Amino acid sequence: MEAVQRELEKNMAKFDLYVRRNPLSVPEHLRDEVAAIRAREKQKKLDESDPEAAKQRAIAAAQEKLQQAQKQIEERRREILQSTF
Repeated sequence: MEAVQRELEKNMAKFDLYVRRNPLSVPEHLRDEVAAIRAREKQKKLDESDPEAAKQRAIAAAQEKLQQAQKQIEERRREILQSTF
């Protein structure tokens, strides 16, 4: 399994170099996807090296998600109140 993962990482590194060298020949959505994958990999490595920071980021992400849910609930509540009057 590790060999497959190493091969995948090697291929992604090659593709990343290709994208950087040939930005006009690669569609935009692929460049964004490669950048997102690299960012996730980097974040994963940081999380493994610093578990406390990983907890803080997880808490912040959960708080952000909760705030978004609260905003959606409030917007829906306003819509319902406006439709009843």
